[in-house]
Amino acid sequence: MDFKKYPIHQSLISKFLYKGNEREFCPKQIYHTEWIQDVPRFISIEMEHGNFFETLCIGSGVGGRKTIDLPRKALTKLQTAQNEVAKKEGKKQPNKPQKKIGQIRLEEQEYVFRQLCVKYGITVIPTEILENGKIIYGNTQIPLLVQWEEDPTVYLQMTYDIFPTIMLGAEEKFYLAIIDLKATGDIHNTYGKYCYGDPSNLDKIQGHMYHYGARHISFDLNPHLVDIISTKVLTLINRNDIKFIMWVFDYKKQEPENKFIEVEWNSLVKAELFESIRKTISTIEINEQLGWPTTPEYKFCLNCPLKKCPDRTMIEKI
Repeated sequence: MDFKKYPIHQSLISKFLYKGNEREFCPKQIYHTEWIQDVPRFISIEMEHGNFFETLCIGSGVGGRKTIDLPRKALTKLQTAQNEVAKKEGKKQPNKPQKKIGQIRLEEQEYVFRQLCVKYGITVIPTEILENGKIIYGNTQIPLLVQWEEDPTVYLQMTYDIFPTIMLGAEEKFYLAIIDLKATGDIHNTYGKYCYGDPSNLDKIQGHMYHYGARHISFDLNPHLVDIISTKVLTLINRNDIKFIMWVFDYKKQEPENKFIEVEWNSLVKAELFESIRKTISTIEINEQLGWPTTPEYKFCLNCPLKKCPDRTMIEKI
């Protein structure tokens, strides 16, 4: 297993574990979409909303992926017929699909984001990918590769939405921040994976891993960080004067809201992170031995991008 070529990342861990507890999954699907990543993962509409918001606010999502529009309202039969007539006559089609309310509110939230960046002193410099493939890094979508101190043959990978930046916190004090943008339908939801209304029950694996990564930056592994991570930034990290902040924006309520959720770092959190990494490595090792078998169940197969999988089933058993 080449953990440098295929490093462990928080998305992979979250497929195997939820808050440290084992989850059900299809090994073959996870192998292709999350570990070696030779097949694009399924992109849900919720993920599209998140990528759209990241594109608006910081220029792109992970890997430079941009979502510049979202699915729009369907035209009525009359509107479609009018468009067809105009097309046949060589005229401009009179009817265009209208934006859904979620897109409109995310666009409104972009303005809120920019206003609050000024208020809290947050710097956003979009990373640009040139036509020739060269990447000009700002402080957005910053990739980081680190060696795991417990086993240097294991590498961890993460991508920071916004890092580094200074942020104004409580008592008018500035601190170094790692900021991860989140878009959600309901910021007050207290159930399930996206329970931002009850942050104590969130799976915090991302924040834990990103805290760890920031404390183990190697310029040899990450030469692109030389011009991004200054001596001052390293000093703040070494002083433990750094925070991981989830900045959550909602887009379904009549009055869209946003809030900061801090994920803390301490020795207990580090121990929990290490245990999750160990469990992930063990799961990978077991499935390597088994040849990454399938789990042909409807809940895994429904949106699976492995369309030619011979074990695929579209029958839901109850």
